[in-house]
Amino acid sequence: MNARMFRANGKFGFVDENGHIVIEPRFDDAHLHYRGDPYHVHLNNKVGLVSQKGRIVVEPQFDSIGEFCCNGLSRVSLNEKWGYIDRQGKVAINFDFDSADDFNENGLAKVQVNGKYGLINTLAQFVIKPEYDYFSDLAHKNVDGWRLVRKGDKWSCINSEGREQTTGLDHCYGSFYRDGWTECSAAPLFGVGRPFARKFRR
Repeated sequence: MNARMFRANGKFGFVDENGHIVIEPRFDDAHLHYRGDPYHVHLNNKVGLVSQKGRIVVEPQFDSIGEFCCNGLSRVSLNEKWGYIDRQGKVAINFDFDSADDFNENGLAKVQVNGKYGLINTLAQFVIKPEYDYFSDLAHKNVDGWRLVRKGDKWSCINSEGREQTTGLDHCYGSFYRDGWTECSAAPLFGVGRPFARKFRR
């Protein structure tokens, strides 16, 4: 049976299925993100994890902890750097990133290094090197898995293998539509002296 959190004197603790206290109320806050995930517990502006069985997985030590993805990793931040931990609270990927997103169902995550964006896999290997000034969220892709990126003032589309298309576009409007198209402006490439708008689909 799962433990349940309770509150006493303004602090949060945990009891087992029989109502016996397994963790004394000492946390400033406690909440559950998703069923099956550990509880997030907060103390002195730090966050840790308590399992649903009422066992402390990680004492509050991180600045933030995200959701656990399908691969069992969660992004965490500490001292303005981001890395990833597993469900046992062990650091799986070091705190090498200025920002980090959740892993998607394909085991890829967008990260930022020195102001540039790229993609890593769950082994912390760069699938796409961090060299882009903009990289659309991994959920914002067309039906074939292409995403928008920008390097300097030029936009293009890239897939998960790093293959680029439409290099030289001046501007793209955020992300792909549901039908897989996006609006782009490419004056130097397709027009002479005036903007030329077109739809792009890969």
